[in-house]
Amino acid sequence: MFARRWIFPLYTLIITSCGTHIGNPDDDQDAGPPKATETPVGPITAEAPIPGVAEDAFVLTLTNQPMAELDSATIALTGVFLGYADASTAALVEVDWQSVPLLVNERIEINQFEEGAVLPIAVLDLDEAKQFNRLRLSFDETEPLQILVSGQSQTQTLSLPEDLNDHLEFSYQIGISDEENPRYLLDFALQESLSLREDLAANPNGNSQGNDQNNGQDSGQGNGQGNGQGNGQGNGQGNGQGNGQGNGQGNGQGNDQSDSTSTYQFIPKARLMKTSKTAVLKGQSTGEVVCIYTAIEVADDTSECPTAIARRRIKNGRYQLNFLEEGQYDLRIFYADGTYEDELAVEVRRGAPAKP
Repeated sequence: MFARRWIFPLYTLIITSCGTHIGNPDDDQDAGPPKATETPVGPITAEAPIPGVAEDAFVLTLTNQPMAELDSATIALTGVFLGYADASTAALVEVDWQSVPLLVNERIEINQFEEGAVLPIAVLDLDEAKQFNRLRLSFDETEPLQILVSGQSQTQTLSLPEDLNDHLEFSYQIGISDEENPRYLLDFALQESLSLREDLAANPNGNSQGNDQNNGQDSGQGNGQGNGQGNGQGNGQGNGQGNGQGNGQGNGQGNDQSDSTSTYQFIPKARLMKTSKTAVLKGQSTGEVVCIYTAIEVADDTSECPTAIARRRIKNGRYQLNFLEEGQYDLRIFYADGTYEDELAVEVRRGAPAKP
């Protein structure tokens, strides 16, 4: 068993405080984000050319590893901004934000990406070289993330943690010049960011268990106690017509209310990378889950891997992570019986042969 410590990945996800700074993008939200084009660009390979976009323009692309538990997941992006903050300034810095025109015009489905595909979402073409060290993504305040869980009929709306103020902000060196390819990649990391709410983990389907237990009771009051408010209302409507019909109406209404309750919580673990510095990590194992860390001494002892920078399920004896910044990583592979083994100092380099 290893001692737990938080790890700090190669970028920094900043938790910003309330208040308005110079050039705060929140000041201009009423005007709406500028659009780079009225024709959205579809998913492409990571370094494929984008029609109508100069090679030396800043391009932000988005990727995500789909979750089998979800039929869909959409994010409502309202703006992308680049900024520069003096590193010598205190934590509450004044950032001069520059809006980046969007390539997307509507909600983005992020659970349907094919392996290795990316979606260009914003582009900025400058006449002169410029350096930035902040990237901010702003989301719709009321419906930033919506998911449809497999087997359910209604979508769930998930909010960003309150301390993020409806946006994600990254500290990362971003250079725009003729001498480099300023294309950057954001891995939304939905698989690592979503987890079952602790209060529902034991019974993720809400009150259906209580409903089954009380079908045989001939009292609307008894069914209401077993099924919660939704089933109690339905059973009350149907008691005069017989318990069978009453339970049927109650079950339907109760399940609808359960669908509209968020069974997941969203804690963002998105990763920002320079596309030209990313590489593929893939290998073979008889395990079920592989978790990737910058240092194994901070690794987790369960396969949920809350402190890992990335996590992948192993399918048919193989795993693959398409976008990982070049470097050295430690892997922890979890098996079906709960045991695990570690692979240390795994080198991830562009053009390097895959792990055997």
